[in-house]
Amino acid sequence: MEKKLPDATPFNYNYSTPTNSYGATFINTDGIFKSCISHVDCYSMREPIYWCRLYRNQRWTEKGCYCDSIVKACIIERFTTLGPIYAIRNYALCVPKKSWKCPKFI
Repeated sequence: MEKKLPDATPFNYNYSTPTNSYGATFINTDGIFKSCISHVDCYSMREPIYWCRLYRNQRWTEKGCYCDSIVKACIIERFTTLGPIYAIRNYALCVPKKSWKCPKFI
């Protein structure tokens, strides 16, 4: 059974974080919670700085930061390949573009 926050409750780290609309699990990063109603609300956001350089076994999904209907926040997703036929899908909260900078090395 999918874990979901009550409709009136915003994303809160005191609750179990829900899987998103695509079944991805949450990874805590430097992202911030930005509530949203539509994808337009997330156009000013980017991937978390912790995710700016993916490992060889990771790749982005087909979306950038978008408004997830279950999480009700601007999120981004990535796939991590764990073997020849298995990959997991994770999501993280996005960060504002205006404060975003990918360091040379993390």
